[in-house]
Amino acid sequence: MENKNVIAQSDELHKPEQSGTAVSGSVKRQLIILVCGTAVVVLFFLLPENTTWVREKVIGYWNDFVVQRKHLAVEERKAKRFTTEYTYSKEIANLVAAKGIKKDVLVLIPSAAYFKKYGLDYPVPEPITFYYFTNLKTVRTADSTAINANWYVTVHEKKIGIDSVISVTQLKDSITAFKKYD
Repeated sequence: MENKNVIAQSDELHKPEQSGTAVSGSVKRQLIILVCGTAVVVLFFLLPENTTWVREKVIGYWNDFVVQRKHLAVEERKAKRFTTEYTYSKEIANLVAAKGIKKDVLVLIPSAAYFKKYGLDYPVPEPITFYYFTNLKTVRTADSTAINANWYVTVHEKKIGIDSVISVTQLKDSITAFKKYD
C-alpha cells in the first residue's frame, strides 16, 4: 500500500498546475517584448538619417521592382538601363544586319559631338561597350586602326545611316571630316 501512496504522490508532483496565472504571465511577457521590440524598430526608422535611407533605398528599390517586374524582356531592360547609348548602338547593328553582312565588319563611328551637331543625343560608347551591346566591332576616328574600317556611320536629317567604304581615299576623307568633331 505504501508503494501505491508514493506513486500517487509522485504523480501529483509531476502534474502541471492548471491555474491560469502561469500561462497568462508567459503571454504577458511575450506581448511586452513584442511591443518593446516594435517600438524600438519604429523609433529607429523615425530618426532623420534612417528615414532618408528607407525612402531612398528600400522604397526606391521597391518602386523600381514594381515597374520592372512588368517589363522583364532583356532588350527592354537594357534599353531602360543604358538609354540612348544602347538604343542607337542597336539601331546601327540592325542597319548592318539589314545589309546582310555578317563577316569581317569593322564600323567607323564618329564622336558624340558629330551626332550632337546633327541633332542626336548619342553618347557614343567605347568600342568594347558597343561590342557588348551588339556583337559588332567598331573603331573611333582617333584610333590608328580606323583606316581598316569597311563601313562608317553617318547622320542625315536626324536619322542614322551606314555606308560601305568604297575606297581608301574615301575612307581617309571621311576620317578627316569626322576628326573635326573630336
